[in-house]
Amino acid sequence: MRINMRSGTFNGALTIMATTSVAMPMLLILLTVLLMPAATAAKNTIPADPPLVSADGPPSYVYPQRREIEGYMLLIHAPQIRGWPQFKHF
Repeated sequence: MRINMRSGTFNGALTIMATTSVAMPMLLILLTVLLMPAATAAKNTIPADPPLVSADGPPSYVYPQRREIEGYMLLIHAPQIRGWPQFKHF
């Protein structure tokens, strides 16, 4: 079977294949470039400092929180324990 290279259908198919083979990668590159700033924006945000709370004041149930103890900064996260016999407050 011989394909007629000058047929309109064959040339049209070649044109579509050539166009999409170039257009698809260009479209993917364009989408990648356009969406990259949105994807990296969440990574580059600087989190706010946790609130500074005092051990002498009323309890604060906002976590994480910071406390200053003997000149050191302590970062406290939400408790994840079920029991602690003989626990001492700091």
